[in-house]
Amino acid sequence: MRASATPACAAWPATELAERKKLILVVVDGLTPAVFEDAVETGSAPALSFLAANGTYRRGVSTFPSLTPVCLSSIATGAHPDVHHIPHLVWYHRGERRLVEYGSSFAAIRAAGTRRAILDAVFNMNEQHLGEEAETVYEGLEDAGLTAAAVNVTCYRGRTRHLPLIPGFVRPAYGPKRFFFYNLFESDVTGAPVSVFGRSTGSLDAYAGFIGRWLVTRDGFDFLVYYLPDYDFASHALGPQETQEALARSDAAIGALVEAAGGPDDFLDRYAVVVCADHGQTRVDRAVSLEASFAGVDGIVVTASNRAGMVYRLPECREDAAGLARRLEGSAAAEVVLYKEGDEAVARRDGEELRFTLADGGWRTSGDVALLDQPVALVRSQTRTRARSWSRLRQESSSPTSRAAATSAAAATARSRQATPRCRSSRSGSRQSRGGSSTWRRSRSRTSGSSRRPTCAGSPMRPEESAEARHRMVELQLRGRDIVDEAVLRAMERVPRELFVPGKQQGRAYDDAALPLAHGQTISQPYMVARIVEALAIRPGERVLDVGTGSGYQAAVLAALGTDVVTIERIPELADQARASLAAAGYDGVEVVVGDGTLGMPDRAPFDAIAVAAAAPEMPETLYEQLRPRGRLVVPVGGPVTQRLEVIVRSPEGPAVVHSVPCRFVPLLGEEGFRG
Repeated sequence: MRASATPACAAWPATELAERKKLILVVVDGLTPAVFEDAVETGSAPALSFLAANGTYRRGVSTFPSLTPVCLSSIATGAHPDVHHIPHLVWYHRGERRLVEYGSSFAAIRAAGTRRAILDAVFNMNEQHLGEEAETVYEGLEDAGLTAAAVNVTCYRGRTRHLPLIPGFVRPAYGPKRFFFYNLFESDVTGAPVSVFGRSTGSLDAYAGFIGRWLVTRDGFDFLVYYLPDYDFASHALGPQETQEALARSDAAIGALVEAAGGPDDFLDRYAVVVCADHGQTRVDRAVSLEASFAGVDGIVVTASNRAGMVYRLPECREDAAGLARRLEGSAAAEVVLYKEGDEAVARRDGEELRFTLADGGWRTSGDVALLDQPVALVRSQTRTRARSWSRLRQESSSPTSRAAATSAAAATARSRQATPRCRSSRSGSRQSRGGSSTWRRSRSRTSGSSRRPTCAGSPMRPEESAEARHRMVELQLRGRDIVDEAVLRAMERVPRELFVPGKQQGRAYDDAALPLAHGQTISQPYMVARIVEALAIRPGERVLDVGTGSGYQAAVLAALGTDVVTIERIPELADQARASLAAAGYDGVEVVVGDGTLGMPDRAPFDAIAVAAAAPEMPETLYEQLRPRGRLVVPVGGPVTQRLEVIVRSPEGPAVVHSVPCRFVPLLGEEGFRG
């Protein structure tokens, strides 16, 4: 084994290796301690509950910045960015004078160039960006004669050459001996399903579960990194406290390993298990711009995504790092600003300053260490490794970095070093007794329950509160994802959503979620309303039919775009309430009709566009026939549980169908829908 700069990769004696159990490292992307503890407490995640009951649990601290490529590189190498050189989700490559984009958002990938972003995320991160002095756990173990395996993990560098399986890809990857990467690379033929279709319903974790079951039944590894990314996907979409369904799918993927081993007893007899998260999300209330503080400054590059941003000072910049840092004083985009000045690192927060540097085997500081969210990190780091802030600054000296979030530039409220759950389970060593049963047991954890985010109910918002909430919704939930039509964004920011939400739910009007209405109906998630309206590609003056009025909110957004809107609702009470809400919001020109929405409004046809806010079993033929030539029909199509949003254009050749995003709507009831 070659010498390594990675502290965690010191060689083990061969005799000690032979005595150790095989190890499975499960990484649940984005799982927070509160959600984990609640799942164990309630027994809603049986596999995690079983492991917690038979192991030890504690909260941990992630690396900095706590973005997935950085975290997974730290897990794979046991080092921080000063050694493994993966600095962020999006960063500036000084040598190549370009942005490196690993996939912070679809819009960012398009801006950076889709092909370049894919090459960076899949190949270059491991081949070129990952530091040569950082030894991965796969390299170290296989140099010691053991078999390493990895499923779906993005930091995978190993010794074995693998050829891609997807047509059009010819570039090999070097990973561990057993290597499975989203169907692109598969070291063994397993018959696994396609992983990338159905992300919102957990397809990646389901793929991992299939591969994990295959590996365990063949006992095909000494060490397995088992990465489950779908919980993080749901956490970004729904918020970290609204992801129970996604966690259940991740838990099922872990349960697949247990079942493949023959049950809980056999599983712990054969394997030691470590379960951890790479980081955790917190609620983000609004998006703010990091770049705005540097308007008019030449010679800098600003990169930001989620909890951290970076400002790169190029040679032609006339302003020093301290001056750039001062520009962020009082900015909502920057909670803590770090930069290097001489031999010292400087942390600035709320006008105060902490300076720290390595000296005599420890830290020399001046200022209040409480400026850092984890001030004990300086003390803890003295024993094995340098502090996260210092290691990050060593990599990018002379570039102030700011803690921020969100997509286009920065976000304001997320914590960068979110605590992450870590749980070890094994039959050897200290553990709780579990008796001789080989059945699943749902035990209650001794850890604290979750701190659920409270929801608010009460009186309508004041106008300034409503305007601010609408702006946050647009910037974070819509523009921060992939809604790009400025007219749609302006319309969504104009319509007061709280006027269309029942009184008890008004405090949640701008949540990133669907909300309940009377009669088992819902007001759609703001993002889904924006997605439907954007897909309609409507222009002012066009005639639009809105099927499934519900609260009337979508009809109001359509009217705000300057269209002539007719909306139809089958439930008279909802139609009456929607009519009143539309009038209160200033859209009383919208015509609300009671009837069977699946049959449309033939006496008002043809329509330029038709929007359907409920799921049909198949394309509603009658609605399609009520379109003008080149008219657009947007409708969720599928079963009662899983659907896809379809965009259907009326063409001379017949319906031209474009499949869009996975979605979940209430069933469309009526003659050409589901039967009530």
